[in-house]
Amino acid sequence: MQQALDTLEEGKRAVFILFELEGESCEAIAAGLGIPIGTVYSRLHKARKLFMEAHARLVAAPPRPLARSQTVTS
Repeated sequence: MQQALDTLEEGKRAVFILFELEGESCEAIAAGLGIPIGTVYSRLHKARKLFMEAHARLVAAPPRPLARSQTVTS
């Protein structure tokens, strides 16, 4: 999940986290960030779309092999 969040631009990521993970209302986010409510709505809409796309790509991607320095030994 963190990798998908990291793909979001800072403004969109902040709105997404505050709304989806912290449970803040759009009105509270707008007041806290000092942005219009319409901006919150548009950033949230776009962030949801981008997050889902990134998450789907990451889940579908085959696992990357470990680097030599990360190789697990018994």
